[in-house]
Amino acid sequence: MVLSTDSLGKEDILIALAKEFDTRIWVAPIRYKNLLSIDLSPECFTTERNDSWIWVVNKKERDQLKLEKGNLVITLTGWANKTNYEC
Repeated sequence: MVLSTDSLGKEDILIALAKEFDTRIWVAPIRYKNLLSIDLSPECFTTERNDSWIWVVNKKERDQLKLEKGNLVITLTGWANKTNYEC
């Protein structure tokens, strides 16, 4: 599974996925360094692609991975129509 998101943001979703599926999330080394600097659950992340089946990529990488057969690619945005949500 490939998740596309900006350089920082959505970490709460990524951490929840890692915990729900008992796996680590692959992130690029620079993103991992940023996660370490803010001490945000580094145990949930890895920089080794072979250690994870969930990858976080930027939009350029996302477009390249979309072309490869078998990839589920999801773009995490910040936009939602909350007017019809019920809790």
